[in-house]
Amino acid sequence: MYTYIIIDDERLIRLGLISKIEEISSEKFECIGEAENGKKGMELLEEITPDIIITDMKMAKMDGVEFLKNLHEIHPDIPVIVISGYKAFDYMSQAIEHGVVGYVLKPFSTEEIEKQLLKAVSRIEQNKNLTRMREKISDLEQSQEDMEFIKVITEPWNEEENDKQGFCMDNWHVLITIYTNVPDEMNILRECTKRLWENCDYICYENKNIYGQYFVLFTVKEEWQAAKIMSEVSEFFSVMKIRNHTGKFYGAVSEKIHEISQIYRAYQANEKMLRNIRLADRMKIFYATEYSGQKRKIYTDDEIQDLMVTFKYETEGSHKAMQQFFERFSIETDTLREIGDSCKKILSRIDEWAVENQVETDDIMSVFYTRYRFCNDLTKMEKEISGYANLISLSIQRKNHSDDYIYEQICKYIQENYYKKITLQILAEKFYLSAAQCSNILKQHMEKGLNVYLMEIRIRKAKELLDKTEMSVEQISKEVGYPNPKYFFRMFKQATTFTPIEYRKREGRNDVL
Repeated sequence: MYTYIIIDDERLIRLGLISKIEEISSEKFECIGEAENGKKGMELLEEITPDIIITDMKMAKMDGVEFLKNLHEIHPDIPVIVISGYKAFDYMSQAIEHGVVGYVLKPFSTEEIEKQLLKAVSRIEQNKNLTRMREKISDLEQSQEDMEFIKVITEPWNEEENDKQGFCMDNWHVLITIYTNVPDEMNILRECTKRLWENCDYICYENKNIYGQYFVLFTVKEEWQAAKIMSEVSEFFSVMKIRNHTGKFYGAVSEKIHEISQIYRAYQANEKMLRNIRLADRMKIFYATEYSGQKRKIYTDDEIQDLMVTFKYETEGSHKAMQQFFERFSIETDTLREIGDSCKKILSRIDEWAVENQVETDDIMSVFYTRYRFCNDLTKMEKEISGYANLISLSIQRKNHSDDYIYEQICKYIQENYYKKITLQILAEKFYLSAAQCSNILKQHMEKGLNVYLMEIRIRKAKELLDKTEMSVEQISKEVGYPNPKYFFRMFKQATTFTPIEYRKREGRNDVL
């Protein structure tokens, strides 16, 4: 749908034009305004902005020539179609000069006005495409500029490359690194920074390569100015805390830096400080001038060695060792850095064992702090790190014990968890296999399908409960993994030729349903 207005001093002409345009089927056009002269037309354009303007050339008060001149200054991109009863070349030349896309002589047909309207539509779409292209170019240029600046902060200084960007080498700088999981934090950050340091030179940036990471970099000429900024940072964080009350917020303030080449070192120092949050913290601020860098060991080397003995040699050792490992951590008292150091210790030992057995490893510690910084508990961390450790253990066992060992472990799991939902996909995930690998192992060792094997275990257990307990059949149904008693009845009879009630009576027991 494209909108248009008509400017013509004859009302009948306006009504006739609207009627003809309504007959056009190639596109949809809607008239959203009319004016009787150029002056009224300009007033109308203060209220609405149409896609297309259709105007007469000879009108009282403000004719088409003056109207087009004024229009070109205000709305140069709106396509204009001129209608006129005069074959005057001076009108035509002035209309073309002001970017008119079409010229129609009165009286005109529906086909003639349709042709000019479609030319206007083509101009509109060209302008839209041009605007989109400019926006993309602008976004790419801004993105490239952001990437170059982020490199100055997060990568070692490259003197040749960064000299080209025009950085002043003798200024003083203060770097604030912020992590937060609040959406749209960039607007809040800019607002709070401007509120306190409107007259200072600073840049706010979001590092889109790391979730929730933002920077504020101050640049001043004098050392005392940098010291003043640092003294005002606590007020800045207080404002941020008020605005940022729905999520987590962590900040680190560097020492004042005399050369831009030292920014990377300040960034690394801020990162080390920010690893000392606790997962229970909602807001934590670190200052380089106050930070001691002290940390404690949660695990000694001997304790890690004891866990590795369990991990390698005991039955279900990997699950047992990793469960014990995570039991010692507390989100209230242990920092993320201390937990990370412990995880790094045990994972390095696990990876050494994997390499000895020619099993492929992965550097999961490289994303440890970015992945778990905003967690509210240890659940995700324990699941993923224990999962990696269990995968290594299982891979080594597979190499050393072949598929027979895996099959034994699968059967053991089914026998111990028969009352739960068990599918091929669940088993594959449990034992870190693909569904196809899991299916092949079961096919090689079983003469029956997984569902039949599972049913036999459940029916055998149901028989024991019918024989040895006073539980109702409905209770037994749920106990052995069949939430629907009717389905349990059917499966039980299929396997035994008796219903559960008949089986209990056959054994000389009274039904207790």
